[in-house]
Amino acid sequence: MSDKKRSRRIEILLAMLLVLGVAPLFAQQQAPEYNGVLLDFTAPWCSWCQKVAPIVHQMERQGLPIRSVDTDQNRELAARFNITGLPCFVLIVDGKEVQRASGYQSEQTLRAMVSRIPLKNTAQMNPAPNSESNRREQPRSGDNRTQPPQFPGHVTPQEEKERQTLVQNEQKEKDSKRGFGIPFVGKSKNKSNGDKEIQARAKTEDLKLPKLERPSPMSSSTRICVTNRKNGSNLGSGTIISSEIGQTYVLTCGHVFRDFDPETSIIEVDFFIDRKERPVTFVGKLVKSDLKADVGLIAIPTDTPLPVSRVAGTGFQLQARDSVMSIGCGGGEVPSEQQLAVTRINRYSGPHNIECTGVPEQGRSGGGLFTPDGTLIGVCTAADKQDQRGIYAGYQAIQRLLDQANLSH
Repeated sequence: MSDKKRSRRIEILLAMLLVLGVAPLFAQQQAPEYNGVLLDFTAPWCSWCQKVAPIVHQMERQGLPIRSVDTDQNRELAARFNITGLPCFVLIVDGKEVQRASGYQSEQTLRAMVSRIPLKNTAQMNPAPNSESNRREQPRSGDNRTQPPQFPGHVTPQEEKERQTLVQNEQKEKDSKRGFGIPFVGKSKNKSNGDKEIQARAKTEDLKLPKLERPSPMSSSTRICVTNRKNGSNLGSGTIISSEIGQTYVLTCGHVFRDFDPETSIIEVDFFIDRKERPVTFVGKLVKSDLKADVGLIAIPTDTPLPVSRVAGTGFQLQARDSVMSIGCGGGEVPSEQQLAVTRINRYSGPHNIECTGVPEQGRSGGGLFTPDGTLIGVCTAADKQDQRGIYAGYQAIQRLLDQANLSH
């Protein structure tokens, strides 16, 4: 495709953005000011999208030309831009795509991309000395800044404080959550003192296994990060359901493996067996996934058995109003427990499913649903925000997956 045709095509797509109601480029201006825009392709189910959202929203408030596009609401637009992974940032200047970045991006990177967008009217960059806009840009009395803001748009002290908090939190994540602060960049050869240890094989002394006759569901719950070097990362949760010397299996949801490529993807599983210590991370392998039932199975090489949760058999009896609990890593944090109640069974057509009270938070997908005695009966798969309910793949769907993997309980 020629540059002229490509430019025309992108101009049409930008016009579609306005028609579709994707935040106007100049919401608080009477006339367009910037000669481009940074598009943030995002989705409600994308955990990394939610993590970068505060940065995007802050830049929007500062008047910078960055706009979010919900791919669930604008599928055709996402397809036309060939969006294959989320989040994805596409920089458009003068009607042409000039840069693209996939996966979580730091505030510094996003601001650097925005800085490449020129103003349509260059005179606006140098307003008259007595103009109102110039007065707004001058440092206030008592302000320690000697330079104007690096990017167009006034930055208030509160916004600067929020920015510093975001930067500090981002650095903390990099230091304490290896695999969750920096998606899809592969393994770092240099470990900082704060980094958790990445292991291909587990070691008993690293895990400090508790001596329990029947481990609690919390000790068998894990955090999962599936990273694709091309398309970004998916966060989720999981449960150890089988473990012996040589091999451990973790049950999770199926959609965490969306766009999974064995050649370019990495599966990292965090174990929190000793809650007082930092998690130990294992590199796993996808055994099988059933996208229709939304369940998946990961295998991890281990030198010793780990705590497991027993999966309910197909004959297990579950009724509405039964008390249950879910365990998952909301927002990519450590596993947490939520007390719920079953509302309906098989509300949705297809594989066995369970509906419960509560709306699962991002990152809890793949986490286990348990009876009060710790029996695993479901896997978190979706949230119904309209009815304020959580959807779980049921134990019959789980057993079907285990049958296919020759791991029936």
